[in-house]
Amino acid sequence: MRNLLFKGKRADNGDWVEGIGIYYPKSLKNTGECYLESAEDYSDKWIKVIPETVSEDIGVKDMVNNLIFENDLIETIDNRIKGIIKYGPYKQRGWPSSYECVNQGFYIDWIDDGVNCWNDWMRQDIYFWKDKIRVGGNIFDHPELLRK
Repeated sequence: MRNLLFKGKRADNGDWVEGIGIYYPKSLKNTGECYLESAEDYSDKWIKVIPETVSEDIGVKDMVNNLIFENDLIETIDNRIKGIIKYGPYKQRGWPSSYECVNQGFYIDWIDDGVNCWNDWMRQDIYFWKDKIRVGGNIFDHPELLRK
């Protein structure tokens, strides 16, 4: 079993903070407020974060030993192909080309470069790529990298 770790942008200054728990106050349910419990000193300190930026650690590190989080932008070793880490159902492609099954979990949503439709034929499962990719930011700090 792995420990859950999350990150989110602080509501007060926009800095990233990592946390071991998420809290949406019931009394503030409709206010959109969200808190992460600080992972730095396990002091039961709750930090208000921007809810849309909360992302889960996927339990895998990239080729240079960085933690990979949901919503991270990744790139292949040669910097040619970029993708976004997402969670949900995805189709697993394989050989022969007629093989296809649907999985649920963290996967890479490859970004089309205008020439190739990478999602049409590249594997999307994280474990196949973990030693061949590196984190290059996230969709919140670098929205311009989403589409070239």
